[in-house]
Amino acid sequence: ACLFDIKVLSNIKGRYPNQNKLKDLLEIQDLNRPFILSMAIEIKFMSNFFKELASSNLPCNIVPTQNHDLNATIPASIYIVCGHFIYQISVMYPRGDFYWIPRDDFVIKKLSKSLGDYNRAFEKFETIVVEYGSENVIIPFNIDFFLNEYKRSKFIECKSRSSYINFNKLTYDVKDIVFDYRLGHLKRLFQLNQIEYWLTGKTLLNWYRECGLSKCKRAFIGLYSKQLNLKIENFKNRDNFFRIDLKRNINNKMFESIIGEENMFHFCLTSEFNRTHMNFEHFINGKVERKIIRKINQMCSAEILEKKYTIPCNPESVLIEIFDGVK
Repeated sequence: ACLFDIKVLSNIKGRYPNQNKLKDLLEIQDLNRPFILSMAIEIKFMSNFFKELASSNLPCNIVPTQNHDLNATIPASIYIVCGHFIYQISVMYPRGDFYWIPRDDFVIKKLSKSLGDYNRAFEKFETIVVEYGSENVIIPFNIDFFLNEYKRSKFIECKSRSSYINFNKLTYDVKDIVFDYRLGHLKRLFQLNQIEYWLTGKTLLNWYRECGLSKCKRAFIGLYSKQLNLKIENFKNRDNFFRIDLKRNINNKMFESIIGEENMFHFCLTSEFNRTHMNFEHFINGKVERKIIRKINQMCSAEILEKKYTIPCNPESVLIEIFDGVK
């Protein structure tokens, strides 16, 4: 099981964790007050883990929970309640190139859970084993990357997939697979350069309606213009896979970036308008269209062709503002 507790991991920031600090943090809990420690385990290990747990004779209550969101009943988490101390072990399900962790219905008064509060998704990650007394503890190798992932890990199913559970491939067009490969490469470039992005425009609409790309010729990607202006040169210089062209408007502000030989990707840039709204500029029907839309306050995760991408947590509201109505 891998330590997933955000409170603990937030205090061990850095690529290489401090073992002594981890030990101190795991020992600070006061046994006279409620305390929860969240961990996660892959579904393939769950059966043996539960058998060993059941035969361990722990002086604790063992509470298995389930998830029913996708018209199926699946294991969600196991809670080991030892007085005021609670271990939460959530189940990780492989979905394409990421892990999906379901929410559960276990309620803990006055405590917040790192997992089980929502369906969540995480990029598959490397782990490292650190010593804790005479035991070993597994934690994410790159904690900073993991904590950044957690901020947008709340997972949203598209409309046509939210009624059943099937993590196998849907039927894809060959062009969709090629397009998806290039979109996945672009996502990795964003991660490498620490650029925040989200799917928007017609790409978000295709996900919302069909869970896919629907033979897309172009992808529309939201970016913060200030962030991109600061990092675009580094972004251009670190990759030879794409040709990157930048177009600028009459005020010399970058409004669109065309990437790839076939002009596959368009950046839709945003900037602050006021405390509640932002400028949104995107390329549609051969023209740059500018709108003022509500700020996107939180980002979530979604699946396209078995890969995890970032989307707004309120996709329907965003689409309505962009397209003046969506069905």
